[in-house]
This record gives sequence, structure tokens and C-alpha cells, in this order.
Amino acid sequence: MFQQSYGEYFIKGKDNEALFQAIIQSQTDRPEIQARKDFSESFKAFDKGILGNNEKKILLEIIHSYDENDYRKKNINTQRDFLEAIFCSLNNPIPCIPNKLV
Repeated sequence: MFQQSYGEYFIKGKDNEALFQAIIQSQTDRPEIQARKDFSESFKAFDKGILGNNEKKILLEIIHSYDENDYRKKNINTQRDFLEAIFCSLNNPIPCIPNKLV
């Protein structure tokens, strides 16, 4: 009855290995974890604080489209938004170009 109500459960001491494997599987299923594994270089700007969480969502959309082989024109706007965020973040420490031009 408990399993029907709440799904899979683990018994302490008996199912430790199964719990550990379930935790690993749940983390590898998360889109950001998978994207970081496949495109680790792309996330260095986020780790260093150059780009923020809004831009991370845009990058994850681009990676998802890439993984799905979805190359429709709608993705161009997403890529443009991401490129604009990169330009603005690089322009932030030393404003070479007014942000309004970006």
C-alpha cells in the first residue's frame, strides 16, 4: 500500500546501494547536469560569475534544441538573446560600446 501511494522506497541498511544508484540516476537525468557533462567549457562563464541564471536558461534551451536536432528558425532568436547577453557581460567591466548599441 505504501509503494502504491508514494512510489519506490528504500529500507535503511538493506537498500543502501539501490538508493545510491537512484540518486546518481536522478542527477544524471537533470538537463543542466547532462549539459554540463557534455559541454563543460560552456558553463565556465556561469561558474566565474560572468553570466547569470537567466543566460544559463537560454544556454540550456540552445543545448536542448541541439540534442533534439531541432534547427528551426525559432532557435535563432534564442541564440541571438544569448549572444547579446555575452556581449553585454563582456562590455560590463570596461564599457567599450554603449549597451544601447548591443
